[in-house]
Amino acid sequence: MKAKAVIVSVFALALAAAAVCGEQHRLHEEAVVDHHAAIKSMHIATKEVDVTN
Repeated sequence: MKAKAVIVSVFALALAAAAVCGEQHRLHEEAVVDHHAAIKSMHIATKEVDVTN
Protein backbone atom coordinates (compact mmCIF):
# COMPACT_ATOMS: atom_id res chain seq x y z
CA MET A 1 0.00 0.00 0.00
CA LYS A 2 2.86 2.39 0.79
CA ALA A 3 4.42 1.68 -2.59
CA LYS A 4 1.28 2.93 -4.32
CA ALA A 5 1.33 6.10 -2.22
CA VAL A 6 4.95 6.73 -3.13
CA ILE A 7 4.26 6.19 -6.81
CA VAL A 8 1.26 8.52 -6.72
CA SER A 9 3.26 11.15 -4.82
CA VAL A 10 6.14 11.01 -7.28
CA PHE A 11 3.73 11.22 -10.20
CA ALA A 12 1.96 14.20 -8.61
CA LEU A 13 5.27 15.99 -8.06
CA ALA A 14 6.33 15.36 -11.65
CA LEU A 15 2.98 16.59 -12.93
CA ALA A 16 3.21 19.73 -10.79
CA ALA A 17 6.73 20.42 -12.04
CA ALA A 18 5.57 20.03 -15.63
CA ALA A 19 2.67 22.40 -15.01
CA VAL A 20 4.98 25.04 -13.53
CA CYS A 21 7.39 24.72 -16.46
CA GLY A 22 4.52 24.96 -18.93
CA GLU A 23 3.19 28.09 -17.26
CA GLN A 24 6.63 29.70 -17.28
CA HIS A 25 6.98 28.87 -20.97
CA ARG A 26 3.56 30.36 -21.71
CA LEU A 27 4.38 33.56 -19.83
CA HIS A 28 7.70 33.84 -21.64
CA GLU A 29 6.03 33.39 -25.03
CA GLU A 30 3.43 36.05 -24.18
CA ALA A 31 6.19 38.46 -23.17
CA VAL A 32 8.00 37.84 -26.45
CA VAL A 33 4.81 38.43 -28.45
CA ASP A 34 4.01 41.60 -26.50
CA HIS A 35 7.54 42.89 -26.97
CA HIS A 36 7.40 42.14 -30.71
CA ALA A 37 4.02 43.90 -31.00
CA ALA A 38 5.40 46.97 -29.20
CA ILE A 39 8.38 47.10 -31.55
CA LYS A 40 6.14 46.68 -34.57
CA SER A 41 3.78 49.46 -33.49
CA MET A 42 6.72 51.75 -32.75
CA HIS A 43 8.11 50.97 -36.20
CA ILE A 44 4.75 51.82 -37.79
CA ALA A 45 4.56 55.09 -35.84
CA THR A 46 8.07 55.94 -37.02
CA LYS A 47 7.04 55.30 -40.61
CA GLU A 48 4.02 57.61 -40.18
CA VAL A 49 6.24 60.38 -38.82
CA ASP A 50 8.66 59.95 -41.72
CA VAL A 51 5.81 60.21 -44.22
CA THR A 52 4.47 63.47 -42.75
CA ASN A 53 7.91 65.06 -42.73
